[in-house]
This record gives sequence, structure tokens and C-alpha cells, in this order.
Amino acid sequence: MSTFKVLVKSIAAVFLLLFSVSRVWAVEMEISCDTGGCTLSTADPLFSESNIYPTWNVSRSIKVKNNYAEQRNFAVEIANASFSDSVPPLSQFLEVIVRETGSSTPLYGPKTFAEWVTDGFIVLSSIPTGGTRSYDFDVSLADVGNSWQGKQLSFNLNLGFSTVPEVLGIETAREERRGTVLPATGAYLGGIALAVLAVQTGLILRRKSNRWAKEST
Repeated sequence: MSTFKVLVKSIAAVFLLLFSVSRVWAVEMEISCDTGGCTLSTADPLFSESNIYPTWNVSRSIKVKNNYAEQRNFAVEIANASFSDSVPPLSQFLEVIVRETGSSTPLYGPKTFAEWVTDGFIVLSSIPTGGTRSYDFDVSLADVGNSWQGKQLSFNLNLGFSTVPEVLGIETAREERRGTVLPATGAYLGGIALAVLAVQTGLILRRKSNRWAKEST
């Protein structure tokens, strides 16, 4: 089978327990992929919040269109992660659930970001040629204390298509991932993905003065 690869900009996301400029999406991101590559409806990050605190949660959506000539699997992973911000790392307390929009059944999760890195690429669903799917990414922070103020972590969110039923491996901007079993599906990764899209995601976490002030007393 002939394959090709498309690598779109790889941008680090940042979770910061302090402060930053807020950039928040009002609508879902739209992603369209074909043999010429992938395009985004916006250059803004998937998440960028400025008031994140213990027990906080948020949901963001992406709409994916398959413009290939055949049905394809759509998969997502966290890549180039740097989770050594603290001990234990913040990634053990940030949890994600991915669902198809309108469904209450998780396609993936609940898992922490640390677990997602270990799981690798997760196939969310199969999309027919010309078809679209919308996915909700629900992210929440556990009821942690003041220890994580000022801490940060970074990662890329890689999105990709492959032919059905075979799921091909993914090459990131710096390395080719070797064959592995997708935990959620049992499908085998081996080779180079037909399309990879690195999407910027970022959550800006900072102290919520009222809550943490109470915890510190």
C-alpha cells in the first residue's frame, strides 16, 4: 500500500497554574483532511483558559471531515509531552473524556493525561468518505491543593486518518513511532500515518483566590 505523510505545525500546549492571556473558543474547530493534507478552521488553540481551579471542568469540540476517496479511521494522541513539572505531576490530576457529540457514551476515558500518553494513539471512530464526525473533549481538574500553583506541563495533540481497517503508525515531527497495539481497539500500529495534524491545545491554569485562600487557612 502506498502511503504519504503530512505534518502540520507542531505547537506546544501549556497548562500553567498561575496566569496568562486568555484565548477561548466560542465555536468548535473544524478539521478537513484529504490527499493534499489537513486544514483547520482556526489557528487558535483547542483550549486556552485563564481561570482554572480545583474541580474545574470545560468541554471543547472538533468537527472532522473525511475528504479522502475511502472510509478512514480517525485517531488522536498526546505527543511531545513534558509532564515533569512537579512530584506527583499535574498530568496525574487532569482528566479527559472524549465522546461523539450528542452521545453520553465515552469513546475514550475517563483517563488522566498521564494515562493518555501511555495509551498512545486512540482510534475514536471510522468516518465514511465525505462524512463528518464531531467529538467533544471534556477536561477536568481534580480537587487538588496549593501544591500545584505555578506548575506547568506541555504537549501536542496529534490527529490523524488512516485507511480502514488497518491503522497505520504515526510519525511526529521528530520521530517515527514503532508498531504498537491500540489499547482501546486492539488495532495494530505499524508504518507511517497517511495524515497527521498537530493541533495546538493549551489550558492556562491559575490560582482562584477565594478557593485556595480557604484551603490555605
